[in-house]
Amino acid sequence: MPKDQDHFDKAIQWVKGHGYDKIRATTEGYDAPSTFRRKEEDGEIMSPDITAVKNKRKSYFEIAMKDEDLEFSISKWKLISAVASAQNGKLFLLAPHGHKAFAARIIERHDITAEVIAL
Repeated sequence: MPKDQDHFDKAIQWVKGHGYDKIRATTEGYDAPSTFRRKEEDGEIMSPDITAVKNKRKSYFEIAMKDEDLEFSISKWKLISAVASAQNGKLFLLAPHGHKAFAARIIERHDITAEVIAL
């Protein structure tokens, strides 16, 4: 079950409802967030699902789904978590129903600084 427009709609609603603005998202109707490239990887480009600003701090939001490419998700979440920390922001993993425990296990097992939110 890949991320679909419904997941993005719920995630953006959550972001707006928690006082964030300047929202960028990798979905229709929004400007795309900035992309990142890992030095160790062969030109692998990663882009957060959603970025937004609150109190002049930029935060990053990922829709956490257990049936995506696990190694890619872990690598992406580690990178975005590091970027968020460097900018005094946060990484939020927005987990649709049935995916929250998965996301929590991954961040604990791989020491990723993120907050898991049930969508």
